[in-house]
Amino acid sequence: MAKKKSDFGVRLNSLMAMSDEDIDAAYEEQLMNQITGSEKGAGLGLFEIRRQVKTLSFEFEPDGEDFMLVMRADI
Repeated sequence: MAKKKSDFGVRLNSLMAMSDEDIDAAYEEQLMNQITGSEKGAGLGLFEIRRQVKTLSFEFEPDGEDFMLVMRADI
C-alpha cells in the first residue's frame, strides 16, 4: 500500500507542477487514451480540478491499513 501511496503522490506532485499549457495537452492525451483503452496516469477528473483551481494541495491521512487522500483546492 505504501508503494501505491508513493506512486500516486509523485503523479499528483507532477500534475501540480505542470503549466496551464501542459495541463491542456495532458488532458487531451488522457482523453484519447481513455477512448483507445490505454488509460494511465491521472484521470480526467484530476486534470479538470487542476485546470479550475488557483492552488491545489494534498496529503495522505492514515486510515487503518489504507490511506485517505485529502485534497484542498482554492478556487
